[in-house]
Amino acid sequence: MNGLKQIVIFFIVQLFFIENSCAQINLVKNPSFEDTISCPTSFGTFNPYVQNWFNPSSSTSATPDYYNSCATVSSNCSVPNNISFQNAKDGNAYAGFFTYQSTADAREYVAGELTDSLAKGKKYCAQFYVSLMNQSQNAINNIGMYFSNAPISSSTFLNLPYSPQILNSPPVFLSDTAGWMLVSNTFIANGGEKYITIGNFSTDSNTDTIRVLNFGGNISYYYVDAVS
Repeated sequence: MNGLKQIVIFFIVQLFFIENSCAQINLVKNPSFEDTISCPTSFGTFNPYVQNWFNPSSSTSATPDYYNSCATVSSNCSVPNNISFQNAKDGNAYAGFFTYQSTADAREYVAGELTDSLAKGKKYCAQFYVSLMNQSQNAINNIGMYFSNAPISSSTFLNLPYSPQILNSPPVFLSDTAGWMLVSNTFIANGGEKYITIGNFSTDSNTDTIRVLNFGGNISYYYVDAVS
């Protein structure tokens, strides 16, 4: 490959990453889950501990998790040592949720609030990072972020029937258990969007999986951090 071709290819790659990363003001409150109401004390809890974020489901079967380095290791919700091991992408905290389970269409989500409503017709870039928990048997290809005018609420543990504006594109399998994978895209706001919800919005039949751990179980569980 000659020098000119190398320069052109490098420039195209650089443009791709510029187009697929967000360089605007971050409107997400507590974007890296750092601000706490109190330190988490046990695995399977979320709402009482982290500011500006909440579990959109009232079902006792849908319990996303909050991890913070202020928690004890024995609580299984510290950082980096918890039910698994993962350093935070940013700061000392992150959230976690199931995106696929043995129970059909079972899901967990985390939801947050923006500092201001989105403007109608304006183009926004949104992104977040995920890491597959290393005890997951499957990786999936379609974790997304949904923007809504009002908080989403549900009384079940099933997938939420919404079409997220942000999906990993192209829909590659999110299979990295050691590092963090970026999910980023742009969209045009309808206007008035003030809340975000993150998770797998697809049914099992519309969720592609790949086996990454060949023993027992059938779960996909992801950590999420650095939302913007």
